[in-house]
Amino acid sequence: MNATSNSLFVALATVLAASSATAQMGSCVVSSTYTPRSVHPAGNQIFCCMTQSGRQITVDATTITSPFPSALYDPPLSDQFGDAVYTRRFGGRLVAGYRWGDVNTVDTSIPTALTTIDTENTVYHHEGMELFEDSAGQVWVVYSEQNTSPGNAGGLRVYQMAASGMTEVGNFLNNDQGGNEIEMSPDARVIYQIGEIGGAGNPRFWVYDSDVANGFATPTRILDMPLPFATTRFSSSQMERNQQGNNLVIARGFEGLSVADTSIPTSPNFNLILQMPGVLFFDGVRFFPNSDICAVWGFVRSGGTDTPFLLFGYAGSPGSFITLFSIVYPRYINDIQMQGPRTYILGTDQTSGDCILDIW
Repeated sequence: MNATSNSLFVALATVLAASSATAQMGSCVVSSTYTPRSVHPAGNQIFCCMTQSGRQITVDATTITSPFPSALYDPPLSDQFGDAVYTRRFGGRLVAGYRWGDVNTVDTSIPTALTTIDTENTVYHHEGMELFEDSAGQVWVVYSEQNTSPGNAGGLRVYQMAASGMTEVGNFLNNDQGGNEIEMSPDARVIYQIGEIGGAGNPRFWVYDSDVANGFATPTRILDMPLPFATTRFSSSQMERNQQGNNLVIARGFEGLSVADTSIPTSPNFNLILQMPGVLFFDGVRFFPNSDICAVWGFVRSGGTDTPFLLFGYAGSPGSFITLFSIVYPRYINDIQMQGPRTYILGTDQTSGDCILDIW
């Protein structure tokens, strides 16, 4: 058995042994009114972010087989188009970015009484937010800044979190540039960003030296290269890295599924893995914790009918992706998160439009 097949076997065996995702544990309707965007498990409390006005709904999963929505929080901000991030530090903090600007920090220490403790002013946000916590328990949030029109500055902002909220500690911004999906190396020394210059007609791939050693004070762009596909999509998880941080898996909508070998960060190599334009739509990707196996979701369109799917793949080797198996899923998937032995899938029913949380 060669090194690749051995690591594949170990990774798959580890995930299957540690996960109970082979059997659904519980499910509930989160909302019949709002559209789901992202899901964030915190023990037996699950925070579900909605698109409209950035509302957040708490689901109580104390009894795993009978979860139920227990609270609705409506922050005074606009729609959430992209991801949010969560940390258990400071009693629990949920950070979300909003379409017409601003980054909100929500105190989740009382799950049924969420409270905004800080709002940082920004210009615009499509997608792209990551959280890094160091060994000392310090927390930073890396945020993609878009722009609403030529002349506005976009790119990268970095915030440090404290109990009372967040403070911007570094940025890399340029006029007429917009940041979209974002990812970091495991040690946060390197930041990868999908962006654009002058609009969606000029998509770019940017790489930064994050300056994490100095608290992200002066991030520096070390690569600006053309990206061979469009970036104007709203997804909770469009680009994710593998365990080693040397392979990015990118969901590109109808343009396919790609991987980027980032073994040399300043010289990435993009490979198209799966593509059926107009038929296969790849919406998002999420890696199992400490694993090179990921879940990829989307839908197959045929004759005007969409069939949602959930695909599992191995991406442990730079520049490669091995499809393990796939299943037809009973509803559109909006986001997936893993916590311990559980997998949380937030989706939309194709018939009723209800937002539904499944726990596997």
